[in-house]
Amino acid sequence: MHAARREVLRILRFGGVGIVATLTYVVVTTALIELLAASIMTATVIGNLTAILVSYFGHLHVTFQVPPYHRIFLPRFLFTAAVGMLINVGIAWLFSVVFAIPYQAIIAIVLVALPLASYLVSRYWIYFPALDERSPVAGRSSQTDYE
Repeated sequence: MHAARREVLRILRFGGVGIVATLTYVVVTTALIELLAASIMTATVIGNLTAILVSYFGHLHVTFQVPPYHRIFLPRFLFTAAVGMLINVGIAWLFSVVFAIPYQAIIAIVLVALPLASYLVSRYWIYFPALDERSPVAGRSSQTDYE
C-alpha cells in the first residue's frame, strides 16, 4: 500500500477514534448525572478520564496499530492531553475575552485546530518510535522486546 494511502487511512481511523472517545465522554458524563445524581464536576472529570482511556487505547490499537509500549506512549499521551486541554482553555479565553468572538466560532476553531494538532503530535511524537523504521522499537512484537 502506498504511503499516502496509508496515511489517509490512519487519519480516518484517528477521526473515528476521536468520535468514539467524544461519544464516550457524553454518555458517561450524562449517565453519571442522570442515573447516579453525580455533580457536573464529578461527572465531567470521570467522563474525561474515561474518554482519555478510550482515546489512548483506540489510537494505540486502531489508529496507529502499534505494540503497547506503555512506558513510552502513555506519559507522552497524558502530557499531550493535558497540554491540549490548556490550549483549549487558552483559545477559549483569548478569542472570547480579548477578541470578543462568539462562542460558536471558538468551538469551530477548537474542533479544527485541536484534532489536527493532536494527530500531528500523536503521529510524530507519541507513537513515532513504533512507526519509524529506524527506531529500535519498530517492528517489535511486545514491550518486553524493548525492555
